[in-house]
Amino acid sequence: MLAVSVVAILVGYGIVTLVYCVAMAVVARAFGVGVKVVSVGLGPRIWTHCSDRWEFQLKLIPVGGWIRLADEENEGPVEERFSSASWSTKSLVFLAGPVSSFLVGSLLLATPVWSGGTQIVVIPGSESA
Repeated sequence: MLAVSVVAILVGYGIVTLVYCVAMAVVARAFGVGVKVVSVGLGPRIWTHCSDRWEFQLKLIPVGGWIRLADEENEGPVEERFSSASWSTKSLVFLAGPVSSFLVGSLLLATPVWSGGTQIVVIPGSESA
């Protein structure tokens, strides 16, 4: 039973991390900032997908993740570099991850309640009443 709980926690954390990284990358692209790599997890790569826009990496241990924006080593056109973006664009890119994590985490925590899996019963006359 403990192993199932650990796997469930890692899968849930992996989902939240995936959404966090992808949300930041999508918002960055939407505002014209170039994205080079989106990586979810730590350790050795178990899957990689390269497109014309970015490289997506999925690693073995689903804890943590990162994105590499076009700015390091003067990659890409100047207008796509993160350092050239306005402060409002930078703020939106930074906020996309935490906001998406909060929303997905709330959804994951609320799902058992919505499905009727958790019910609280108060017996009249008891100490909890």
